Amino acid sequence: MGGKPSCQAEEVNKLKKAIIFLIYFLLLILPLTFWPGLFNQYELPKVIVFRVIIEIALGFYLLLLVTEKNFFIKQNPPFFIASLYILTVFLTSIFGVSWPTSLWGLYFRQEGIFTLIHYFFFFFLVSQSQFLRLKQKTAAWFLVIGAVLTSLVALWQSEV
Repeated sequence: MGGKPSCQAEEVNKLKKAIIFLIYFLLLILPLTFWPGLFNQYELPKVIVFRVIIEIALGFYLLLLVTEKNFFIKQNPPFFIASLYILTVFLTSIFGVSWPTSLWGLYFRQEGIFTLIHYFFFFFLVSQSQFLRLKQKTAAWFLVIGAVLTSLVALWQSEV
């Protein structure tokens, strides 16, 4: 009975590791993301990279839902509050005065409901950290390293 793990267990572990890697990558690289060719070279690329990485991680999470039979979604009060907030913002966005602006946001900040839903999915993935075996201390270190690298780049730019 202590033999080789099943193929399904290996798939589940690979999916969990992929999601954890994407979260760590997001925390480390997102502050350093920019695109010099754009008019708004700092904010828009961060939003685009954030959305893409969250969509990939969410796709892996949905695959995890399909392959893991003993799966349950951890539900806690902050999750319900965030869900209620997203539902409220979604409804007010749909029935608002300018629903395209509410949906996509403005060009500069991209803070429409589409981006807020991605923030919610990021919160959801992090809230499932116990199931994914995401280590908060490691995530905090990736966040600190990303902030330090951003500060070093800013200092370097002020000298140039």
